[in-house]
Amino acid sequence: MSIEILQITDVVARLKANVPGLVAVEGAAELGSAMKQGVRQMPTAFVMPLAEDARTSTSSTQVITQKIISHFAVVCAVKDVSDQHGEKAIAESLRNIRLASMTALVGWAPNAAFDLCQFEGGSLFHVANSAVFWRDKFATTHTNES
Repeated sequence: MSIEILQITDVVARLKANVPGLVAVEGAAELGSAMKQGVRQMPTAFVMPLAEDARTSTSSTQVITQKIISHFAVVCAVKDVSDQHGEKAIAESLRNIRLASMTALVGWAPNAAFDLCQFEGGSLFHVANSAVFWRDKFATTHTNES
């Protein structure tokens, strides 16, 4: 029997170790307050789980074997001091942080039970309090058996 759940702390540790341009890497709880009250330090990444999708069991015995897709996001916050709409923040520092984060995560497996992470897409998440927030989505799969 082997049941796994993605540990977001593994993703946080990976970004801290491999993206030196980030001042801080935090979780979903800190993202909420940063969006309301402002980000203390930038650039900062916030890692949050998004969803888990389970496929129907492939076993015809009494053992349940399911492929699980774990989706998570990295929200990057960069300072928007250059212009009112954030174009320069997106074009310069955000691009560099996103590239470093993708390089750290795409093709990396959180542990031996998981497949390599894949990039699923990104989009503008929020602009407020002199910060631009961009969300990149990733996914990894594993198999649960019970």
